[in-house]
Amino acid sequence: MKIILENIDSCIFEVYSDKPEELSLKSVNQVHGNIVLDCKSKLLEADGLICLCGKCILAIRTADCLPIAIIGKDGHALIHAGWRGLENNILKNSEIEKINPTHFFIGPHISCKSYEVSEEFLEYFDRDKFEIADGKYHFSMEKEAKQQILEMYPESLIKCSNACTFLDHRYNSYRRNKTEQRNWNILRKG
Repeated sequence: MKIILENIDSCIFEVYSDKPEELSLKSVNQVHGNIVLDCKSKLLEADGLICLCGKCILAIRTADCLPIAIIGKDGHALIHAGWRGLENNILKNSEIEKINPTHFFIGPHISCKSYEVSEEFLEYFDRDKFEIADGKYHFSMEKEAKQQILEMYPESLIKCSNACTFLDHRYNSYRRNKTEQRNWNILRKG
């Protein structure tokens, strides 16, 4: 079932609750790291794909992590960014530079108010990425991603989905119910 459709510059971003069988997708086995590959790569383990040919439909699976669509002058990319990927600066990967990014869209993910983390997270990220509620820490992956994007591409446009995968039951959320199902985030030319 298609849940969301967003037009970003020259591309279309979609989220499906299950793998859309009718589409010929380029995807990777995600490892919660910072590796980004070209869509023609024979390697399979990574957390992002770039497309320079403009023909590929890219897919990334998420449950609460950030799906980040990137549109550039020379191609498009789709990134899976969890806290580990952000901590390892996936958005600063040199492969992304190849598409000359201009637009970023952060898709549905767990919101800060729903993402409770342990105090040890303070070692990894600046304190301005956290909110404290009832003595508990909540981490904003979105704020961290925006900061990394603007450090690398200060002139880029960033748009964010307001959907929280934890609170909105149309989306799969590992934090909500330990599901093995994933949201299929798709990016293709419009």
